Amino acid sequence: MKTLTITEARKNLSSWLHRAQNGEEIGIVDGSQIIALRPVTVTATDYMEHEYGLSPDEASQIANNILLDSINEEKQGAYTRLNDIPDATPARKRR
Repeated sequence: MKTLTITEARKNLSSWLHRAQNGEEIGIVDGSQIIALRPVTVTATDYMEHEYGLSPDEASQIANNILLDSINEEKQGAYTRLNDIPDATPARKRR
């Protein structure tokens, strides 16, 4: 394992990250610990749990609520369709 001080790692961090992505073991010494640089797989579940503190069931319920709200607002005419905007050009309508 290649070990670096924080100062050494900071000088060329992108290079060290690329080397870690390619499988090289890179560690940064922080006090008495070595912190390893390595790629990790992040899923949507990981993200919502760590960033928002949501369980998968809570996230599903929130997604369902958003969908139902959107459907209800569309039924109530809360949305303006692009074709209904008089100044919208054909090029802008395609976006």
